[in-house]
Amino acid sequence: MISRSRPITWTAPVALFIGLSLAAGCGSLSRTMPIPGADNPEVVASFHGELLTLYDFEANYAPHTGSHSDPATDSLSSYRDFLERYVDFRLKVAAAREAGMDTRPDILEEIQSYRVRLARPFLVEKEVIDPIIRTLYERRKEMVDVSHILLTVPENAPAEDTLAAYRKMQVLRDSVLQGVDFGSLAVRHSQDPSARGPADTRGAGGRLGFFTGGDLVEPFESFAYNIPVGGLSPVFRTRFGYHMLTVHERKPAVPNIRISHIMIRHAGPPGDSTNALVRAEALGKQLDEGADFAQLAKDHSEDIMSAGQGGDVGTIAYTSPVPDTFKEAAFALMEPGDIAGPVETPFGVHLIRLTEREKLPSFEEAYEDLKNLAGRLPRMGLAEEALARDIIQSGHGRVDTALAVRAFAGIPPDSILVLPNGGLDESAIADTFFVLGDSTWTLGHLAETASSLNNRSGIDTESTVRALVSSFVTDATLNTEAALLEERDAEFGKIMQEFRDGLVLFALMEDSVWTAADRDSAALRTRYGMQPEAYRWPDRIRAISLQSASDSLLQDAAARLDAGASIADIHALYAADTLHILHADTTLLADSSGSVYDRVLDLSEGEHTEVLALRNMRIILVHDGIEPARTKTFEEARTEIVSEHQKTLEKRLIAHLRKRYNAHTFPDRLVRAFKEEAPPMEHADTPATP
Repeated sequence: MISRSRPITWTAPVALFIGLSLAAGCGSLSRTMPIPGADNPEVVASFHGELLTLYDFEANYAPHTGSHSDPATDSLSSYRDFLERYVDFRLKVAAAREAGMDTRPDILEEIQSYRVRLARPFLVEKEVIDPIIRTLYERRKEMVDVSHILLTVPENAPAEDTLAAYRKMQVLRDSVLQGVDFGSLAVRHSQDPSARGPADTRGAGGRLGFFTGGDLVEPFESFAYNIPVGGLSPVFRTRFGYHMLTVHERKPAVPNIRISHIMIRHAGPPGDSTNALVRAEALGKQLDEGADFAQLAKDHSEDIMSAGQGGDVGTIAYTSPVPDTFKEAAFALMEPGDIAGPVETPFGVHLIRLTEREKLPSFEEAYEDLKNLAGRLPRMGLAEEALARDIIQSGHGRVDTALAVRAFAGIPPDSILVLPNGGLDESAIADTFFVLGDSTWTLGHLAETASSLNNRSGIDTESTVRALVSSFVTDATLNTEAALLEERDAEFGKIMQEFRDGLVLFALMEDSVWTAADRDSAALRTRYGMQPEAYRWPDRIRAISLQSASDSLLQDAAARLDAGASIADIHALYAADTLHILHADTTLLADSSGSVYDRVLDLSEGEHTEVLALRNMRIILVHDGIEPARTKTFEEARTEIVSEHQKTLEKRLIAHLRKRYNAHTFPDRLVRAFKEEAPPMEHADTPATP
């Protein structure tokens, strides 16, 4: 295995600018001068006192070429092209820094703006969102069947009510441990309304059935996944109140399925032709004889939501709240087209057809969906609060909640959220209640943010103030950590460095190439004058467009064109119409443009299209003849000339920088790129030359 050194890295945000660079070959000084890296087979380039190793090349190649395939399968020419462009990029960045572009006020302001926009989302995604997503993904590999008992307690309930609910739940838990049936206790005591629902419905007797990660709140979900089968959780609290749960079963997750069904509602006595089961069996016989399921559903299903779609009810998960008999029959179907039934549920009798059986996604495939799910879950806010607490603890911060409670005492909860300074006495505004590192926050800062609670005051002043302090401290802590992220997180520091490189490179190219080329009028005219015939228009079709918001107006215009009226006649006819405005424009087309105007390419001179839709307008296109090929004027060719001149200036810039920074590349050594064992090299010690 080849031993390779620490990588030199660059950034995807500036790959655009590397793409603008031209492969200018290898710069070369006098043969009598030593060439850095020439005698080291691990070095593929040297410039500005740096050595770029094969390891560096491999580390930077795949992430910044946009390649989604195995980089080892790319061609040697692709490796060489990337090497030259990468070296050019590094030289430009070095030149920009030496010119002081990285200290320009506008550059520094843009960097600060980017840091502010990116730092906190980066911190939250790395420290909060990613861990939640990974936990969700692992949990969603398994389903858990649980029962629970709930005693509801509002989040801001008085302490005595909270304690009473906790003690009652402890008594119920002791009863379960002594052998009392969990389901019976749930029916008698649980304040989850579903506990007293009919059998075969979710929640009956406290049994929630199977669920998976993200279906229920934390910490309920954590206890469900951590308690062994048959075990009993301790008493725990969620935003709904106090719970205890027991786990009945665990099993691997079942992929989602897409199904259709025909439902016949219960009616008629057994054996009667109006009986749901009899009717369903008759439909089942028709299916056996080859009848179309979708058509039968449209004609006979009494589920008005799905009948019109041929019985399609979409995708369902095993954890979806559907009756167990229906679920077991549906998920037992293995192949698309398989049919189950008749199946009885409290809603009626069903015939079920499998449309599709999905596969469990990989982590990468599930990532975006899980990220969206995580963003909707209350655990996101809880995780941010936990992260803030960890930062405060590790930074030896201090939060004086009691000071805030005392300062706001006697002020009504609603007034805290709407009064200037939350109604605080002037003497309290400057009091410090939160310290983290070198930063301090006063009660005045706290009061300024009171309106951010969106008028969600607590039942009393103390609960309102505690909620305000918690919200403020979490927000301030994460913002403070984000401001320091560049120096504390190597990955974020790299992103910011790459952004700086991209900005200074852009500034260099703008000053030295793009703007310079655009303003060099003498050079542009000289280039045009040397070979004006190189800039030509081909034969082009004159396409006249008639546009209006009125479909009827254009229909009338089309009829007049067919009758021999000219464009001028039609335009003059509608010029005085104040209700419907008709626009006439001319467009020259040489070939396909990917737009509605391409319809003219299929017409002969004098023909026109039907009335076509164009955004919120209507349009007719008329083929008005051929504009013959001709040489472009200087102004018409100016964009092309500027582009060519930019390429010339860039080549000169690269040649100058390669000489200035003693740049050399050794492309022959790239034959070893992305290979476990290095093959023999030809001319490994010979540097490449221009």
